[in-house]
Amino acid sequence: MSGIGLSKALNGDTLRRFASLAKQSQSASSSLRGPLGQDQAITSGLRIGARTFSSALDGLNSAVSFVNLSEKALATLSDLTDKLIDVTRRATDVAASKGTRQELQIEFKRLAGEFRRTVKNATTGDNEFLSKEGLSEIFTTIGLDQKSSDSIAAVFSQFVTPVADDSLASEQNAASYVSVPVGAFSARRSDAEVLVSKISNNSGTVSLSGGISQVNSLVNDRDVALNQNPTKAVILATALNGNTTAASAGTLSAGLELLAVNETTGYSVVTSTSDPLGYNAGGYNQIFIVNASGDVVQQVTSNASVATTYSSADISADDLTVAYIENTGTTASVLRAKFSSLGVDPTTATSLTVMSVGLGSSPFIGVKIDNSGEYIAFQDASVDPIITYFYSASSGTFDALIQGTTGITSYGFVQAGKLAYIDGTGIYRQTFDDGAPRGLVYGTSYTSLSTLEGGTDGYFGYYDTDTDMYQVLDVNDLEVQLSVQLSSSDSIFSTSLAFNSDGSHIDLGIVGVMSSFGGDSDRELYRIRYNPAAVEGIRSSASTPSQFDAITGGQITSIFDDSRDISKRGQAFRTLEDLKALKSQISKNLQALDGARNVLQDNIKLVRATGLAFLEMAEQVRTSVDAETLAESLRQRIRASAPTALSQAENLNPITVAALTYGV
Repeated sequence: MSGIGLSKALNGDTLRRFASLAKQSQSASSSLRGPLGQDQAITSGLRIGARTFSSALDGLNSAVSFVNLSEKALATLSDLTDKLIDVTRRATDVAASKGTRQELQIEFKRLAGEFRRTVKNATTGDNEFLSKEGLSEIFTTIGLDQKSSDSIAAVFSQFVTPVADDSLASEQNAASYVSVPVGAFSARRSDAEVLVSKISNNSGTVSLSGGISQVNSLVNDRDVALNQNPTKAVILATALNGNTTAASAGTLSAGLELLAVNETTGYSVVTSTSDPLGYNAGGYNQIFIVNASGDVVQQVTSNASVATTYSSADISADDLTVAYIENTGTTASVLRAKFSSLGVDPTTATSLTVMSVGLGSSPFIGVKIDNSGEYIAFQDASVDPIITYFYSASSGTFDALIQGTTGITSYGFVQAGKLAYIDGTGIYRQTFDDGAPRGLVYGTSYTSLSTLEGGTDGYFGYYDTDTDMYQVLDVNDLEVQLSVQLSSSDSIFSTSLAFNSDGSHIDLGIVGVMSSFGGDSDRELYRIRYNPAAVEGIRSSASTPSQFDAITGGQITSIFDDSRDISKRGQAFRTLEDLKALKSQISKNLQALDGARNVLQDNIKLVRATGLAFLEMAEQVRTSVDAETLAESLRQRIRASAPTALSQAENLNPITVAALTYGV
């Protein structure tokens, strides 16, 4: 049955069967082996067919109503899950008192009860419209059986249900671990959700700059840590194990500045007047790429003027493309240099001028490049207020919405071609040339935006000056990945984000005067991460959306089981992850219901067109006609009336049989 076209679904045999129903005799069936007779069997058969397809339409419309009920109930459960996630997340807050957590537990139970009642009441007659089986029964009754139809099988393959039950919003999860309340090991566990490491030891003699990556933390400072070159500024690289080395100690000390850090590889972009690779004999300002071990691996620019300086730069994920701002004293330019490999003559770079103006001072600031190296953002500070640009190297054009926009204070790339930014009303994400931006977080007290491209998600972090809280969220689901309470006495100069060593969590880098962290009054680089003793072991054990389809073992537990007590932070973290998995399941199944409705609508178009074709032909046929000729005339009418629904032709005969058998 699967995959057949309209010619096989509606042919001479189809018409003979309808005519046979009209004649209700063996002789009628025999007489119809050739031409259809003029004894009204033909017109009666066509009219029976029209009535049959009209009945089938009623069944299909009933199925649409059933899907609408499923969608409405699932949307209600989605809203309840959002509320449960909010309550549970508040219970994970280290600042929440015991009394507050107990109140949150009461609210959690109330919402869980409402969730369960919604699922229990999701029935109409004997059918459960929040279960995959219930949907399948309705579809099968009207002739849409996933076992014999490719299109229907494709619909049901999109539904996500656990092995434990087939609910579209299942509270069942399988866990291979035992929930251990935090209080059971209070003597060995920490209540602190984050750990703070001071990377630098600045004595206040330089304006320290720096950033973090997945493999190290980098600062531009005097070499007082190693004393290999204590009178000069160097790039100090501190590995995650705490070991500190000086990046090419002494070889880049002249005019050294740190411009950018690759948050994944730990490579850095620096400017210096040194000549470590033999391409800068004149001692001019140049841009260099330094690897995570501190070795200079590429000279980027080929400047030959003492007046030229570089004020900003950024680097792509593969370390082969650098965007930078160049100031010659007479012109200011935003440029991009792209290399096929590292360690080559800088003049071999593919150079691109994004924008250039003839000014005596630099109007351009804050250049950013995405991981792919194709998209660039920067600002022009020569005007008041400052304006922002968002550029595509592939198309050579600027984003029409962002170009010349004022009010943007911070920005960075969260995904390829997707720019996050802060303006006076909140934080937004703009996809290149995709019209209006997507609002992420709304508020007027946000500063110090940092962004991170990683996997399918992107991440952004921001400081809320009203609450002195720095939060890191993923850009797709807007779920908090890291939350750090600072003090109003702290002063942030710059921030950066990076994954930890195994990529499981986001770390935050802050360059600033963080007197609340140890009382240091100098500008330092701090690395802030989750405390594994308080959080990580719990977070990593929860179910994930992808596990719903492949749960094969472990203890099956309910998110809303009476033993779940979110007033205990350990269980709150576990429950939060399970709720996020539930939310993902519901979201996927809402999309699947959209797909089911679309397929039903296509079948409705096809059946309606078929019924009308039968009715019209019943009024027009007046002489004997060959069954195959008549069938071809019907098919032509159907193709003209419902061209976009012909992919559902494989369902036409099963729908017909169902309408005749069950009267649906």
